[in-house]
Amino acid sequence: MSGITLKVLKVSQPIGFMYITKIAGNVLCELARADIRKLYKNEDYIGIQRELDPERVKNIKKYIATSDASFPNSIILNLASEHIIEEGEDYIVIEKNDKVFSIIDGQHRLSGFENNKVFFEVIVTIFIDLDDEKQAVLFKTINSEQKKVNPSFKYDLESYSTVKTPEKMVRELTLAFAIDEKSPWHERIKMSGKKDALSVRGIISQKAFADPIVKFIYDENDRYELRDELKKYKEKYHMEDDFDVRNVFRKNRYDNRKFIFWQFYVTDREELLYRILLNYFCAVHEILEEDWESRYQSVLLKTTGYNALMKLFADVYAVLYAEKNFTLDRFLEALEPLHRLSGRITAERYGASGASSTNKLYRDFNKLIME
Repeated sequence: MSGITLKVLKVSQPIGFMYITKIAGNVLCELARADIRKLYKNEDYIGIQRELDPERVKNIKKYIATSDASFPNSIILNLASEHIIEEGEDYIVIEKNDKVFSIIDGQHRLSGFENNKVFFEVIVTIFIDLDDEKQAVLFKTINSEQKKVNPSFKYDLESYSTVKTPEKMVRELTLAFAIDEKSPWHERIKMSGKKDALSVRGIISQKAFADPIVKFIYDENDRYELRDELKKYKEKYHMEDDFDVRNVFRKNRYDNRKFIFWQFYVTDREELLYRILLNYFCAVHEILEEDWESRYQSVLLKTTGYNALMKLFADVYAVLYAEKNFTLDRFLEALEPLHRLSGRITAERYGASGASSTNKLYRDFNKLIME
């Protein structure tokens, strides 16, 4: 019987032994299946894997196609011994069919290789005849016990990028708001996700502050393509790390009615965007100073209030854009009706957190300024 030969490293651990090897992703995709959890008539759940998230698989496919894609972590599989044709000290020969492996961890990564011809080897850990209980314990440990990366730290990592992604630009904007003494957000943004020397009055995390701004720039589902286009442009033209993006992307790539900050990014006008946002926040601070300076009663500077303010910004921006007037005085004029909510933007009135709280506050904001 013909089969596939894998060079392996045998590793022994308390759970038993395992093989470490490498396999091309598109080849492995044809040999493995996920043991998806299903509910049967007797209401017993069978299998350890979650249902595939199509959007996540779609994004992984995009990532795989980028020039510096990498999966350094192992895909973990179980192999029934009945599918082993031959076994040696440093190799195994396995049957070639779509039921050879069952996936313990890595089904989304592996699904990204389906119908994908790119050559991309993945690291694989293979257990032999692991029972359902041990597979379930492994899956639970891998997916629930490990400590997740602080979401704000992910923005900090953008500072090391050699190309200016939208996330990198917004990280620089966020830092500017945090350290600029003229900014109403001075010392209030927790850049590391917790209070530190830059956020002694920290209220909102860097991630919470940055996310709505990024969403105004571009469709985040395109993050891998945009970064890859920047990397390829940089390499093709031997650009320095601080090159601008004006010649890389089309100005009309996105609908500027929805992605209102795309034009600032694609024309490298970060400073202008900062001034516009600064004028907006200064105007809100002046009109709603009681809430802005209230550390405990008001939710204005918490994620609930901030998200409502950013939704409102899009409305106000549309009006001021038509006038080409983003001065502080014009923002003050446009936002003046908000003073009627002064001292009333509390958790008791709007709720402490969540989309419904944000939307309720936004509706009140919008109703006042559009009257």
